[in-house]
Amino acid sequence: MATHNSDFYREAYQKIAAQLNTENRQYFDQLSDYLISASITYDETALMHQLYDLVQDLQQAETNGETAETYFGHDPKAMADGILANTKPTSKRDLWQLLGIIVIIMSAFIFINTLADAGPLKIEPLHYLLIDTFTVVFIWLIFQTFKHFAFVKKAHIIQYFALFCLAGLYILFYLLVTYKIPAGIVWVLRPPLDLIIIGVILIGVIIFTLVTKSTTNRLVGLLIAFLITINGSSSVFYDGPIATYLRIGYLSILGLFLIFEIVFGVHFLVQHYFKQAK
Repeated sequence: MATHNSDFYREAYQKIAAQLNTENRQYFDQLSDYLISASITYDETALMHQLYDLVQDLQQAETNGETAETYFGHDPKAMADGILANTKPTSKRDLWQLLGIIVIIMSAFIFINTLADAGPLKIEPLHYLLIDTFTVVFIWLIFQTFKHFAFVKKAHIIQYFALFCLAGLYILFYLLVTYKIPAGIVWVLRPPLDLIIIGVILIGVIIFTLVTKSTTNRLVGLLIAFLITINGSSSVFYDGPIATYLRIGYLSILGLFLIFEIVFGVHFLVQHYFKQAK
């Protein structure tokens, strides 16, 4: 029964695995790559716990002079499949949550890119749908690729070559959708709705960044806020009937971002330096 989260078990088994000899480490790396690539459809914490138990057993076997093959057997794939067969699948709720996160992140990326276009903000639902759907398929293909080639010779070379090809295919599809496929329905967010939405998103990112306890999440929030602000700078160069409004709106957002930078900086210093000094 897992009593810690997946990160705890991941860090713990990686520390032990680093102490194994070369032969046993290679065996265990292939086994862990295969199991981790299945974590998208199985309970991640349970899998990390399994790997933690396995590497502890292997470390003890190595101390007793045994190799991974003599201890676990000559067919690591069959062993891994047996582990997966007895591991709880990911709940439908967690799967939908994962899909939601992927869609939100990709949609946010597309949205941020549209901010670089001069003039009123335009939302193209068909492009969002196509790119979000292909992103989910792309991520699934990455996991399947790493799982399929986990036990072949020179697995990492083959896996990364396949990943390179998939990435090229993804970029090609993204460019094709963005520049060649007709947008169909286009929602034009005219002033002041466009800058209100951008401002609300920026405020939401700021609140999230200040509330979260994860340094990684804070840096991600800072990056998103920065991208929103920078991509919106095209408003300054727009020359049209609403140019003055766009410039004032953008300068307001820029001011909000600068305030956020100051607050974030002070908060970071207090959390990581002043408290440690005490």
